[in-house]
Amino acid sequence: MRGRVLEISGEPRTLSSYRGFLVVSEKANELGKIDIEGINSILISSKGSSITSGAIELCSINGIPITHCGKKYSPISVTYPLIVHSIQSKRIKDQINAPTNIKNKIWENIIKNKIKNQAEVLKHFGSLKFKRLEKLSIETRLNDIENKEAQAARIYWQELFGNEFRRDKNGDGINILLNYGYAIIRNSILKATISNGLHPTIGIHHSNNFNPFCLADDIMEPYRPMVDCLVKMIVMNGSSELNPTTKSFLAALIVSNTDNSVTSSSVFQNMIDFCYSISKFLSGDEKKLPFIFLPKISEFQTILKNVK
Repeated sequence: MRGRVLEISGEPRTLSSYRGFLVVSEKANELGKIDIEGINSILISSKGSSITSGAIELCSINGIPITHCGKKYSPISVTYPLIVHSIQSKRIKDQINAPTNIKNKIWENIIKNKIKNQAEVLKHFGSLKFKRLEKLSIETRLNDIENKEAQAARIYWQELFGNEFRRDKNGDGINILLNYGYAIIRNSILKATISNGLHPTIGIHHSNNFNPFCLADDIMEPYRPMVDCLVKMIVMNGSSELNPTTKSFLAALIVSNTDNSVTSSSVFQNMIDFCYSISKFLSGDEKKLPFIFLPKISEFQTILKNVK
């Protein structure tokens, strides 16, 4: 199972390839080799870095997206493979031709999952408002017509980070930590959608003409609370700075186990399975979408201990 997130940061560096390995160099000095089989996705935040055509080809063959980040870790471009699935054309046609009621049902499921996971986060940190969020999750209807997502958000953010907190992707402190964590899961969702033959531009709910990854942004919604939980733990541990330690903690989310009494799998495998279910639902071959389970809180605590 690949699950490693590779970030190219710091001084201008070069990413090249050699016999199935990605090679990171600074000027003439080789900093290290990474086996392509262990990589989930790549983030490039270093200004002035370069990547060879051979490295791009190796990543494309292995279905690995490369995200280039701007200020505050907001993604500005993504390089991803064109063909990675045997029935990709059919899956994309299913996306384009999906009836509105099918897309509405998928969005209802996504928002139910998101609010349910937000409730789990609040419950873990001792907020009694989790009961209100559980109720909002149950009350969510087709296409979230009553906008339960926004109602939950007003309660959730204040309970999690205090009355003064405002979610702002251009903000500092906690917001930068959230941006980085969201970039990690967005990149992983992008890989999961592509590996299932889905086109990341054709969304279920998001339809911004300037957003090339509407589907990835749709599907990542239920996974956001997992990042929020990690960031809350970092803050409670006495830090609100994005540094190598907190980056390692956030990146470890992808290989954490999901909390499911029936099966146990990594968050990334959960993403792949969820995208597969969506593809089958869009084609009419599957009638029910699964719930998404948060990773075990004990997993997060172990990770936090190990990266101190």
